[in-house]
Amino acid sequence: MHKISNTVERKFINSVDLSNLEIETDTGWEPVTAIHKTVPYKKWILETESGLQLECADTHILFDEQFNEIFVKDIIVNQTRVITDTGPQLIVFLTELSQEEHMYDITVDSNNHRYYTNGILSHNTTIINALSYALYGIALTN
Repeated sequence: MHKISNTVERKFINSVDLSNLEIETDTGWEPVTAIHKTVPYKKWILETESGLQLECADTHILFDEQFNEIFVKDIIVNQTRVITDTGPQLIVFLTELSQEEHMYDITVDSNNHRYYTNGILSHNTTIINALSYALYGIALTN
């Protein structure tokens, strides 16, 4: 299994320590120990064949059918399949936007550091407005 997550330099500008919070993963519910705000990254949008959508950074890590880590920027539309909560799905849309915004990295207290983001299995950097809204009553981005 290829692990590009071991080669990525994280650029955190703020972190929030958490307790008693769990996130859904492919192995069940796992504890979240922190959320880290990053420097701004260009925003990318992708969509799966069933309509699952994700807004993230170019170096956001997803998992292919063999659970290999893959950067969003390396996805090939209509060829790359990623793991979702309903099984592997084809990526049918991917675009890079010109706008930049802060991203948020979640520390999951598990060996694999995987979790579902909008139904798509992710590793680390992602926008987590719903979590921020649930915890603090405000979204982290527009």
